[in-house]
Amino acid sequence: MKFDISDLEEGDSILARFPMLRNYKEFNAPIDDIDRVLKWIFLCYDRGSPFLREVNINQRKLKAASYVGFERQEDGRFLPDIEDILKGKNNDVNVMVIRFAWLFNNPLYALLVAKLEFLYKFTVRMATDMKMTAKEANEADEIVATITKISDELFMQDTNINLKDDLFQHIEQEKIEFSPEHIALKIKEDKPVVKLRGRPKKQK
Repeated sequence: MKFDISDLEEGDSILARFPMLRNYKEFNAPIDDIDRVLKWIFLCYDRGSPFLREVNINQRKLKAASYVGFERQEDGRFLPDIEDILKGKNNDVNVMVIRFAWLFNNPLYALLVAKLEFLYKFTVRMATDMKMTAKEANEADEIVATITKISDELFMQDTNINLKDDLFQHIEQEKIEFSPEHIALKIKEDKPVVKLRGRPKKQK
């Protein structure tokens, strides 16, 4: 696994063990029991996780949730806030999953961004011309299919629509943050243009 948590004991801090994660704002979100949440993310989405043997993503999420010890109600079901995490309804956790996928699959993430940008330009051109040939329609279908395939692979076949919505919003927000207009506004307001993260140092 990219982040080996096999020898972590109850109460050990994952952010203390892997300080490079603190360089990313997503992992500094005010989430209750963040260590348990991070363990769950690692087990569900790390390419080296033994839980990937479970090909059914919903079962994988449930088994990983049980393994890390997410709290359950008296009837055996997980607490409502945990259910929201499992169903992709917690935005803070979703962006943590997205950042983790970026760390693990940077080239794949970059390819997805490029395909989305191509689809956007293609759509604008089609909307402007008000015409679409059969060949262009097929090209559009192929682009959408490719985007779907890449996003599925990025999240280890997790096709949750809420997670994907947050992914596309996250990509769009990053485009805005690095746009010339946004940078010019930051400079005018005498604010930092961007929080430089750099390449995380390798763990010794």
